[in-house]
Order: sequence, then C-alpha cells, then structure tokens
Amino acid sequence: MTTDDTTPVTRRDLKEFGDGLRKDLRRDLRRDLRNELGAELRAEMRSMNAENLQQMMVLFEGLRHDVFGVVRDAVSIFRDGHGDHERRIRRLERRLNLAA
Repeated sequence: MTTDDTTPVTRRDLKEFGDGLRKDLRRDLRRDLRNELGAELRAEMRSMNAENLQQMMVLFEGLRHDVFGVVRDAVSIFRDGHGDHERRIRRLERRLNLAA
C-alpha cells in the first residue's frame, strides 16, 4: 500500500489489505480455537481423571476388604490349628508329668 494519503486506492492495494486482514483473522481464529479447545480438553481430562480416581478407589476398597477377609480367615485357621496343637502339648505334658 502506498504511503501518500492523497493517492487513490487501487485494486492491488485493496487485495493486499484483504489478504493481510484474512491472514490476521485466520491466525487469531486459530489461536482462539486452540485456547478454547485446549481449555475444554483440559477440563474434560480433569473430569475423566477424577472419575477414574473414584473408580480406582472403589476397586481398591473392595480389594482391601477381600484381602482383609483372606488374612482373617488364614489367621483363624492358624489359631484353630495352633490352639489344638497347644492343647495336645498340654495333654502330653500332663500325661508325662512335665507340666510346670
């Protein structure tokens, strides 16, 4: 575009102005869309992460409950077997007069 203010505008000047304006608008639109989409994607990812975390907490709570049940059963079986073992030792000690 010419710098003299008294020179009439030509088609070439208008085309250059329009091309520059289109380029600027496209750049601004892309930037705005990237920012908007980026914010939406980040919000969606946060939401999905929170949902996944909640599901994992439920899963681990159930797993923890199951593991505690297995440990409780194992301890109960051990105590039952151990208690019988203690009873047999006491009976043998009494029979052999070794009880203290």
